[in-house]
Amino acid sequence: MPSWPKNQLSPAQCLPILLFFIIALINLILFAWYEKENDVKDRQNSVATLVDEATIRYLLIGMFVIAFSVSFYMFFQPIYHFMSLVFITITTILVLLFSYKRSFAKNDYYRVVGDAVFLFPIIYLLA
Repeated sequence: MPSWPKNQLSPAQCLPILLFFIIALINLILFAWYEKENDVKDRQNSVATLVDEATIRYLLIGMFVIAFSVSFYMFFQPIYHFMSLVFITITTILVLLFSYKRSFAKNDYYRVVGDAVFLFPIIYLLA
């Protein structure tokens, strides 16, 4: 997980923080999208219940484009090369959750996979 140092951050140093925030937001919106039927039954408000299906899909696609764009930009920065690969992997897995909703909805597999992606930065820390 990105941290905030005491000294001034350069714009390039803000990229991992921004990207982590975008990925976490994608994850939250994906979960709301998966749980829309339950939220409607329970009369709970969420992003998915307040906005129509098409808007949620376009929002997620736009956020995926932003996440991949920032990740690929970081890939060509030598200091962030490996870290960007971790972010690209996480975003790709979230795209799979988005693309195969019916498969991952069975037995709530989307929860396991969606939460597990946040363990991937451990790979970066151990490398």
